[in-house]
Amino acid sequence: MNAARRNAVLGAVALALAALWFGVLEPRRVARRAEREAAVRLAPFDPFAVDALVLERPADTLRFVVRGTHWELVAPVHDLAEPGRVERLLGALADATARRILRDPAAPGTYGLATDAAIRVVATEGDDTVACVALGRRTVERDAVYARRCGRRAVWIVPTDTRRYAETAIEDFRSRRIARFDRSLVRAWTLARDGDTLRCVRRGPHDWAIVDGPDTLDADPDSAQVPLRRLRGWRALAFVDDPDVVRAVLASPTWIRVERDPPAPAIVVHAWLPPRGAARTAVEGQARVVEVQRADVAALLATRRASVRDRRLLRADFSRAVRLEYADADTTVTLVRSGRRWEPPNPTWGAVDPDRMAALVRRLRALRWEPPAEDLAPGSEPGEGVLRGDALRLVLYGGNGRVLDAFELLDDGGVDLGARTRRAGVRARVGREAARRLRALVRRLRPADDR
Repeated sequence: MNAARRNAVLGAVALALAALWFGVLEPRRVARRAEREAAVRLAPFDPFAVDALVLERPADTLRFVVRGTHWELVAPVHDLAEPGRVERLLGALADATARRILRDPAAPGTYGLATDAAIRVVATEGDDTVACVALGRRTVERDAVYARRCGRRAVWIVPTDTRRYAETAIEDFRSRRIARFDRSLVRAWTLARDGDTLRCVRRGPHDWAIVDGPDTLDADPDSAQVPLRRLRGWRALAFVDDPDVVRAVLASPTWIRVERDPPAPAIVVHAWLPPRGAARTAVEGQARVVEVQRADVAALLATRRASVRDRRLLRADFSRAVRLEYADADTTVTLVRSGRRWEPPNPTWGAVDPDRMAALVRRLRALRWEPPAEDLAPGSEPGEGVLRGDALRLVLYGGNGRVLDAFELLDDGGVDLGARTRRAGVRARVGREAARRLRALVRRLRPADDR
């Protein structure tokens, strides 16, 4: 037999052995191992496939079902369930491995497995029961519990987690969250209180507007989402299931409505602040009232147009700017962009230090005017009069000499400076200290080579 033929035969034998191993022997080995593991597991099932759960306890019976993507408690009260609590119970039950199995046990009462003392857990998937176990008392060492499969005589000794999770109080199985929603899918929200209504609408991923009748005002993209973050952070302190109280709270004229992208329905949460004590809230479509921290509700209801409105002096995107002109009472600065760096018009003077330029940009983005404000026609050009005291003027240009944005701070001798913006079209006030910090940052700009 020549070498080529011998190698072909050896290769065929190797392939046959590999096929035998991976096609027959390995699957059998894996199956035997799974059988051994299942033999010592109290309830070998997939907890993620369960869509209904019944928890029969001596004092009460709890029933849970999956609705859509979340768990609901349907008895003895109807409410959203805390998903972590249910999932931990199912996970502990599925992972419960026998430390010991008593094949010839004593009477069930000896182990706390009598019908009137045990906790019975039944998990189903569709019409099939995938797990049915009874949990008895803890062992003398308190680190394990007695359990057995429904209809079987053998008693298992398994970790105590199963009993501990099954003993969870019904209040802890109920969801403490008031409103569940994804902020990125919210397209509008409306807040009503004290006879006033505030409505914010999303115009883009990071663009919000305040809608006030026929008028539309720009909203600060961060401040517009503060009420949503506050609402998502509300947590129930206690549950009130009295139908009369539910109707009374739902009739409250104080509410917030969260509109989401279709097909998700809107969420409407009513709130009532009694003269003292915790606030009470109710969600339309849910037959429950919950008590919430009074301060949390008051903080959301304190939202006003002025706190949501976009009060930035400069709104232009700095990445599009190619020229910056600044002037105050005794300083004039002109900078142009060259690639990623900024430099004076004369390149021989060197580029501006990038760290100090970044600090200036952060300060400009952080500048806010203070209410009250007078609305002007958007696009109004700042004046070109003489700058005195702490007054200053800044203009940003884009390509082709187009003005992207500009603002002007005027020193009229008051505590604050008068502010006038171009893009927002607002006349308002700005703190004098903010202007002085901006002037200091501008004066620190110098070519990087001079550091």
